[in-house]
Amino acid sequence: MPLASPEHERRRYRRYPSADLKAQVKVKKGLFSEWQDVDVADFNDHGMAILIPRREKLPEKLTFRLLLEMDMGVIKVDKLEAHCVNKLEQLDRHRIGLEFDAQYLSKSAELRNQLERIQRILEKSSSIKSKLGSQT
Repeated sequence: MPLASPEHERRRYRRYPSADLKAQVKVKKGLFSEWQDVDVADFNDHGMAILIPRREKLPEKLTFRLLLEMDMGVIKVDKLEAHCVNKLEQLDRHRIGLEFDAQYLSKSAELRNQLERIQRILEKSSSIKSKLGSQT
């Protein structure tokens, strides 16, 4: 998905394409909860956008797991809370803009470091892909 042009961008912080980032959202099913895979459209250490089928309904506050697999290892975030700040309806899915819960992040320096590390890796990956794309 292309990035919005700078004059149409409303985000405070730039987000990076997240082709290698996997996420699961915790969904309550009756008395139990289960983890459901979602597609991540973009990411930064303050929030992300996810893509879900139109038929899915999500609460305003969500709990996530993130996984970034690389050749040299895996970065895993087991529990991350976020709230919905934007919802855009597309043809067959919703694009949900999420902001990570600042209070939740302030409690854990390790969690903040993991998110910043994921952002740096995605930023480098995006930069390399754009350089390779401009050479062809």
